[in-house]
Amino acid sequence: MTNKFIIQGTYSGMKLGVYARSVLGYSAKLLKDIKYNGRITVNGADVFTNYLLKEGDVLELTAPKYASENIEPVNIPLDIIYEDDDLLAVNKPYNMPVHPSIRHRDDTLANAVMYYYKDELFTYRVLTRLDIDTTGVVIIAKNAHAANRFSFSEPMKKYIAVCVGAPAKPEGEICAPIVRDEGIIKRRIDENGKYALTKYRVIGENNGLSLVEACPVTGRTHQIRLHLSYIGCPVYGDFLYGTEIPGERTRLHCLGVYFNHPITGAKTAIETGFPKDFEFAFDCLK
Repeated sequence: MTNKFIIQGTYSGMKLGVYARSVLGYSAKLLKDIKYNGRITVNGADVFTNYLLKEGDVLELTAPKYASENIEPVNIPLDIIYEDDDLLAVNKPYNMPVHPSIRHRDDTLANAVMYYYKDELFTYRVLTRLDIDTTGVVIIAKNAHAANRFSFSEPMKKYIAVCVGAPAKPEGEICAPIVRDEGIIKRRIDENGKYALTKYRVIGENNGLSLVEACPVTGRTHQIRLHLSYIGCPVYGDFLYGTEIPGERTRLHCLGVYFNHPITGAKTAIETGFPKDFEFAFDCLK
């Protein structure tokens, strides 16, 4: 992919490599890859990273494309809710892992995305991950530059959860450090763990259930599930931090992700609606 930039007078005399890293946000690794495997031009002519920029120069950086290895393209339907030159966003269903594993080799979001881009070289780069049974917004970067820049956009995520019971306060913050528990998957609250903060508000409650909106300020594994359980209202159907209910999934859904676009800088909101298997909770709240 080629990105084009017109140099402003402020940056006249700056080395191209310095400009790319400090102003455009290209990582040193990506810039090196472009230098040796892609193309760098100014006003259509090939240049090196030590080129001194001038006002009005047209800089073009062309990154090489690679295909993700060991991810088989599989024709799995995608619920696409947003796409531009740099980002793809989908509404992920439940029982779909984001990445392949030993138990899930060809039924993942990765397989579906690689099939969607089967006619081009595509590297699968997930920017916002969800657990296998958590539904909602997942964002994938379509190029390395967007992936690098997204981490600086400080995205805010909004989730909705069906909880058993309700928080003692209608809104507040849950600040409880998290560590890995025994094994690979489970986490627990521990004073020696990593800082973790979740903001929440109760949308409604009735008949022993509540609908809770949760916004994780930090991004620890299982943070929302563990934090809600910690304050006495585990997510409905959560087999790790609540009570497993045969035939029911963990009722947690990512409603939206809000951020400054990694390339354009524009305020961007990517949202989706409520899944159908939340309807029973809404009925209880009527």
